[in-house]
Amino acid sequence: GGCEVALNADGADGMRVEVGNERFELISGFCGEDSGTVTKANGLHLPVKWPQGSLKGLGGQTVRFRVHLKKVGEADPRLYVVYLTPNDI
Repeated sequence: GGCEVALNADGADGMRVEVGNERFELISGFCGEDSGTVTKANGLHLPVKWPQGSLKGLGGQTVRFRVHLKKVGEADPRLYVVYLTPNDI
């Protein structure tokens, strides 16, 4: 049924999340300009949103997440946890 992806991070306004398959090949619609982003810079649970929408279409597949960190302003980006929560909870 898909899942929600969220980050526990500081300086997350410069972070991007891409989705690849089990061979680390990026999946169209979930990479590059279509990467997932968060709406706040800092937090314990920052939901990642993709322009394409949900990850539901990837249900049942093995996927890998690539998180890109980029320094924006004075804050040093720090990623602590990536949460994966099933949508059906």
